[in-house]
Amino acid sequence: MVIAEGADFESALAGIEEKLASNPAFYAGQRITVEARSGLIADGQSEMIRSVFRRYNVPCAVADVKAASEKAAALITQTALNDETPPTRKDQRHGRKPASAPVAIYEGDLVPGKSIMCDGSVVILGDVLPGGNVRAGGDVIITGIAGGTVCAGWPDDKSARIIAGGFAAGRYLVGPMEVELKRACGSSVRMMAIKLGPEGLFLQEGEAGLVSRRGEGN
Repeated sequence: MVIAEGADFESALAGIEEKLASNPAFYAGQRITVEARSGLIADGQSEMIRSVFRRYNVPCAVADVKAASEKAAALITQTALNDETPPTRKDQRHGRKPASAPVAIYEGDLVPGKSIMCDGSVVILGDVLPGGNVRAGGDVIITGIAGGTVCAGWPDDKSARIIAGGFAAGRYLVGPMEVELKRACGSSVRMMAIKLGPEGLFLQEGEAGLVSRRGEGN
C-alpha cells in the first residue's frame, strides 16, 4: 500500500482501514508493506498504521520511499542481468527470449477495472487487486500482493515469471500456460514466483512448489 505524496495522514489511515475492512479475504494471510512516496513515515504514525493492521490480524511492515526504490531497483537489476546474459544451452532448450523492451514501473495499487499492458517486463510498486489486469511481454514483478488476472511472457514466452510478495486467488498466465489459484498463498519472508516447471505452472517459494501439477490451485 502506498500513501500518496501530500496526502493527509488521518485520511490515508482511514483509507487503509477501509481497504482492509472492505476486502479482508484478499489480505488474509498476507504480509503488507506500507510506503510513503514523500519520504520517511514518522515513528508515531508508523505505530498507528501497525495498530490498524493488528485489528484485522494482518502482518505489516512500514517502509519509506527509499527502501521501496532500493527493493525495486534490485529486482529490476536482477531481471536486467538475467535478460542481458547470453543464452545458455539450458536457456535455448526452454526458449528463453532476449529482452526487447525496457522495464516499465507502475507506482501504486492496480485497482479493479484498471489494466497495464507493456511489451517488456513490468514492476508494480503496490498490489494488484481483484479486477485488475496485467499483461506483459516479459516478467511481472509485484512488490505487494498479486490478484486479478496477471499474464507474463505474452503471448508465448514460457520462460517468463510472475514474482510477488504473495498471491491472492486469481488467474495467472505465463505465455500460453494458465493456472487459477482458488486460495491465497503468501510469504512473510521471501518473494514468490509462478513459473513453468517440467509438468506445468507452479508456485514457488524457495524450492517449494505450492500449486498442483495440473495447474489448478490447491
